[in-house]
Amino acid sequence: KLAFAHEAVHQLITGMSGKGKSTLTRALVGKDKARWKFAFDTYKKEYPRFMGWPLCIDEPALRRAVLAGKPSAFYSAPLFPGDRIEGFNFWIRWVYQVGMQLPGRKLVIIEEIEKTTAHRNSPLAPAFSEMLDEGRAAQFDVVMIAQRVSTVSELIRAQTTEICTFQHVDGNQVRWLEDEGFDPAAVMRLQRGEYIWRDREQGTERTNAKSKTKPTRAPGRAANAQR
Repeated sequence: KLAFAHEAVHQLITGMSGKGKSTLTRALVGKDKARWKFAFDTYKKEYPRFMGWPLCIDEPALRRAVLAGKPSAFYSAPLFPGDRIEGFNFWIRWVYQVGMQLPGRKLVIIEEIEKTTAHRNSPLAPAFSEMLDEGRAAQFDVVMIAQRVSTVSELIRAQTTEICTFQHVDGNQVRWLEDEGFDPAAVMRLQRGEYIWRDREQGTERTNAKSKTKPTRAPGRAANAQR
């Protein structure tokens, strides 16, 4: 059943290595009430290790997880050695096709989103492009994690509804965030575990930092990720 009233959420979580991106993402994903959860994992296998999700390395394993009503974490290297882009294309196509048939809300988590295309101007996998463009009717929400936000596909960034940043000090990353309304100085002085979250559509900002950065208004649709 299509849900045209669903307000799709596309979150991009960024920051330097070791600053808290994965910890926050796992906390949000763990609290999220989505009926179905799919993660594109890395060699770290964080979702099987920390959350007990089935580790899937091929289509039969993905299918078994869905039939059991469980979330799944797909690691592409065994099936697509040395070709993360092709592994992502396979996985996102499967998730989109299967997800279109599943009732209820779907949460799609993509680690290292910047590595799913060859260049920030590269075309997106067709299934991912369609998920971002039209997936709201099938209740797809997406959480994307990136270390180098400046190299994330322009097409992905254009579809992002919320941006959460941990500390960045690299000029390329900070300049992109500044263009999105973040205070560069506030981003650079964030400490481990601190972040600033902006809702692009509502223009709201919230922060858990101990710095002087203050929310401009009440938190926006970020709270939807936990419904």
